Amino acid sequence: MVGIAASWSSPVQSLLKSNNSPVGPLTDREFSWIGSLPPIGAICGAFFWNEIIHHLGRKKSALLVTATFFVSNLICCFCTSYYQLLLARFLCGIGIVGCMINNGNYLSEISETKYKGMLCSLTVVVAVMGALFVIIQGSFLSYFHINLITTVACGILLVVLLLYIPESPVHLLRKGQEHKSKEILKWLRCTEDEYVLDRELKILKNSFLNTSQSARKLSVAEVHSNPLSKF
Repeated sequence: MVGIAASWSSPVQSLLKSNNSPVGPLTDREFSWIGSLPPIGAICGAFFWNEIIHHLGRKKSALLVTATFFVSNLICCFCTSYYQLLLARFLCGIGIVGCMINNGNYLSEISETKYKGMLCSLTVVVAVMGALFVIIQGSFLSYFHINLITTVACGILLVVLLLYIPESPVHLLRKGQEHKSKEILKWLRCTEDEYVLDRELKILKNSFLNTSQSARKLSVAEVHSNPLSKF
């Protein structure tokens, strides 16, 4: 969804500037705001997504992120005014940064050490594929159908997330639900070997829980006074 959302403005530019635009022909200045609002939304979203992800967990946060994209695409699909389109693009930016933060956390917490690099690299590949997908659509489809397809894709992703994607075992450990965390690890590692599962739990605790418990927040003054924090 990140690739689709980030590249959406490219294939629809000529459509929104034409007489067939659902919000009226846009000027270059008006369209520049269409491209500028996602980064602004991303900056705003960066202030609160981390707290939401920490409290809700990775799965519920993924659902919330996908719902944000769904609403954004739905508004784009049926908008009748320029300001509705601006709102949709702002929400899109919030969804992009939420997706980037949550995906990184989730993949690092569910994957084995030897697969972490590959899985994190795949997120970039998928984003590029999403960008290519929406650009190809722009060559053949109308504005309405481009947004309809992306809205349906978000809806399908919501169902898949809800039914099949497990919660992060690290989040469950933080909530004191070690038994549930172990059950999820059985599914993720495709094993019921107690030795392997206990070893994985120990790795997760040492990698995420012990580190986060020993860490403390730095004040703004400490950040600027500590030479190491400037690099």
